[in-house]
Amino acid sequence: MLWTVGKYTKQRGFSFPGVRLRLFHGYSYLKQFQDMQQVLCLWFYHSRGAPIVPYDKLVIGYPMLNEKEKENVSTCVNELFTFEEITALKGYLLRRYNMPLFTFEERLLIPKNKFSQVPPIGVINDGKPGCWIRLYENKDYNLPFKVKGYLDLRPQEY
Repeated sequence: MLWTVGKYTKQRGFSFPGVRLRLFHGYSYLKQFQDMQQVLCLWFYHSRGAPIVPYDKLVIGYPMLNEKEKENVSTCVNELFTFEEITALKGYLLRRYNMPLFTFEERLLIPKNKFSQVPPIGVINDGKPGCWIRLYENKDYNLPFKVKGYLDLRPQEY
């Protein structure tokens, strides 16, 4: 049964035998980009080679999804950061750009409908104005993983 694979505690996150797992989303606001101010940037892990944990252990009902839904879910999960990764990214953005990184933790186990109908950040192509930042292409980039950002260029409502 899926619920018996790991154990969740609020203080320690989700744990598998020998593994403590916490997954995070990250975003920042660029003070200025082109002629816009306070532009939202959604950061994501780019091209993760292998899943952190098998998807069927992480996503409730994963085996029941069709192939397109499984592809969306796996890509969305792969775009999340581990605690160590989000901490490293936070330090890099502060040191290099004096840019704070805001984070929120993804609740685990993930319901199957959370990502099955939503496109991953890395494939957004729905006519919304936006552009990409390939952080990993910077000369001084020193993180052991690739990070991309999606800039949402739609007018923000505050």
